[in-house]
This record gives sequence, C-alpha cells and structure tokens, in this order.
Amino acid sequence: MKDPGRSVGSLVAIVVCALFLAGCMIPIPTVQPLTVIEPVDEVQVVPQSDAERAQVRLRLLSRELTVRSTTDGSLLIGRFHYNVKEWAPKISREASDGVALVTVSQGVGSWIPLGKHEEYTNTWDVALAEGMPLDLGIDMGTGAATLDLTG
Repeated sequence: MKDPGRSVGSLVAIVVCALFLAGCMIPIPTVQPLTVIEPVDEVQVVPQSDAERAQVRLRLLSRELTVRSTTDGSLLIGRFHYNVKEWAPKISREASDGVALVTVSQGVGSWIPLGKHEEYTNTWDVALAEGMPLDLGIDMGTGAATLDLTG
C-alpha cells in the first residue's frame, strides 16, 4: 500500500526543483555604475525662428528642474549643470506647419542612481518664450520642480 504523505512530499520536491530551475533562467537586470565627472555648466539655445506655436517636452530623470519665461526672442534657453557623464542633456527640434516640436531629454535616462545620491548633480533651468502659445509636457522621476508659467 502506498503512503499518501510520501507521494505528496515527492510532488512538492519536484515542484520546488522545477521552480528553482525556472528561476535560474529569468534574466536579472544589471545596474551599471554612473560616471561621475567634473561639474559641467552648459547653455543650449533653441531659436524661435518662424514658429507660431510650440510643443515642448522636458524629460528629466532626477534632481532639480526650474521652468520660467524669457523675453530674449529665443524659444528655449536651457542652462544645465550636471556631473554625471550619462546625464548630458540632449535637445531635438523639428518644425511642422508653424509648430516647433522641442524635446529636451536627459541622456541614458534608464540609469537610476543607487546609493550616495548627494554626489550626483543635475540641475536644469529652462526658460521658454514669453507670449508664445505652447503645450508643455514634463516627465520627471525623482527630485524637485519649480514652475513659473506666468507670461
């Protein structure tokens, strides 16, 4: 006569082994270290050109963002201060039917800082054309944002 407790125990052992082996096949994402560099201060300007409207997207993973207006005739003036090589901001601009499509994105946005956050610097000060109709979209991970959209 078979012992039912023994059959259940064997079945449980087989299931546990199968789950363990299946777990060994699941890829575990790796976190690559960020490259800390000497602080960089840079200014990037997007001229207004003949655009009547603008769609602006700001994509910032981490740290500080300030958005305000400017009257200097530019569509966008970005002042960037960072000390992580992979976070160098990139600006793309397209135009379509009098609408400027501008995206400012933080480089390699999937690299999330782990551990000592205080050693990383990433501050964006973005000034947008005063009086120009625009759609503004902001994608931001962690950090603080100050938005002054008057004008």
